[in-house]
Amino acid sequence: MQEKVFTIRQSLSIYALIIILFYVSSIFFQTRYGVLGIPLTQVFGLLLPGFAMVLVLQKDFRSVFLLNATKSYRYYWMGIGLWLIALIASGIYASYAIEFLPEEKELLDAFNYIFENVSLTNQILMIAVLPAIVEELLFRGLFLSSFLKHTRPSIAIIATSLMFAAMHFSLLKLVTTFILGCTFGYVVYKSKSIYPAIFLHFLNNGFSVLVANLLSDFEFIEPLTLRQNSTTALSSVLVLFIAVIIMTYKRGLNHDH
Repeated sequence: MQEKVFTIRQSLSIYALIIILFYVSSIFFQTRYGVLGIPLTQVFGLLLPGFAMVLVLQKDFRSVFLLNATKSYRYYWMGIGLWLIALIASGIYASYAIEFLPEEKELLDAFNYIFENVSLTNQILMIAVLPAIVEELLFRGLFLSSFLKHTRPSIAIIATSLMFAAMHFSLLKLVTTFILGCTFGYVVYKSKSIYPAIFLHFLNNGFSVLVANLLSDFEFIEPLTLRQNSTTALSSVLVLFIAVIIMTYKRGLNHDH
């Protein structure tokens, strides 16, 4: 009987193929079309190859991409709580790691170019909406469904998170994307659905876009002071936000009963 999802060997082969296609297409599209090449790379370098392999190897779309309805909203609340914790840890790491990875400033310059030359609406579409759909379907869908079928959940989540982190080709983002990948993967594993991960990925990237645009108004502040103040303020706000989420969640449970 034909398996509905990929084997680990098949998924790793697809991953190797996609890495090559993603790298080549990013050079081609971004050289030819500039900023517009970013979403084109997402579609032609990541999404379409994954879809094509599902068709070629005759797998089940719903099973591969975990297109199951979410049985409870509590998985979204749980995901938001975990994401907030991951966000604080990732932010603290990134703020200090940049000092030891000066070559990664080129990556920040690339993002600054986007923020300066693209409208906020298009930033959200390019950085939040499209990656949330494409990357989650690929990593927490195609790859995670394969690993969950053939390995223990902990190994599946860690392995696919490493694959997700490596795909970003950045030492600065390696740890942060791994932490986020584990967060999204765990929520998908518990909910058996890709949709909470897409929501969380959009929330994470959209939040980053909004914060980057807000902080761009404070360039006159000394970078170290800004880093320390923003980290402290962000942590306080997020702790308050977590408390509100917990209270809302408990009220929802009481109301259900």
